[in-house]
Amino acid sequence: MSIASSAPGLRSKIALSGVLIAASVAIAHLAPIPRPPYKMVDEVMAEPARWAGERLTVHGYIVAGTIVELTPSAHTFVITKQGKQLPIYYEGLVPDTVRDQSEVVLTGTLARDGDGWTFASNRMMAKCGGKYEGTVPARSSRFQ
Repeated sequence: MSIASSAPGLRSKIALSGVLIAASVAIAHLAPIPRPPYKMVDEVMAEPARWAGERLTVHGYIVAGTIVELTPSAHTFVITKQGKQLPIYYEGLVPDTVRDQSEVVLTGTLARDGDGWTFASNRMMAKCGGKYEGTVPARSSRFQ
């Protein structure tokens, strides 16, 4: 006599357990990953207290002459948009394309810093903009 035949309903319990596990895995993979709000510098600085302490993504342009390397992996600079400015403290690797007036997107947290605000970030993406405009990559012969 097998174990499955000795316990009535054991097969259905095992099958139900398998279905529940599969459903849990599917829900975990299909559930949307919450993303922080995406804002321009001027939007954030219009009402900074609203965003204080909340993780968000900020988009702006680096103000020329503001990049300071504190350590190889820590930098400060200021970003701007529509006349509003936001000081940034960034920890992490800086993309090679980041320079004065670069367009950047940073993810982090806004916090009060004395009389002003500072955005502490550990994730930065640099937009390449004009660097690649007007250039057309050579096509591979297999696609011609």
